[in-house]
Amino acid sequence: MNKFEMELIILEYLKENPYTNIIEVRDHTTKALQMRGVEIDDNTVLLINSIIWDLICERILTPGKNMDNLDLPFIHVDNMDKLKNRFNKNTDF
Repeated sequence: MNKFEMELIILEYLKENPYTNIIEVRDHTTKALQMRGVEIDDNTVLLINSIIWDLICERILTPGKNMDNLDLPFIHVDNMDKLKNRFNKNTDF
């Protein structure tokens, strides 16, 4: 499975769960990958982290999800339009 396919799994999850945390995103993604027959190893999990970090650096995701959880590992979709554009870009390839 390539990075773009993994990113689509993450983006779909974030569209449905815009207020979440990194651990939940990682757990959901690894379960979805396992259901598709992908073996989860260190490189797979590090790639998931890399994708999440890319989304943070691009300001699609921002740390925090509410007043009580303002820091990492909690995250929220900061710009749903950017997320949808990124999803659409990945589905066009």
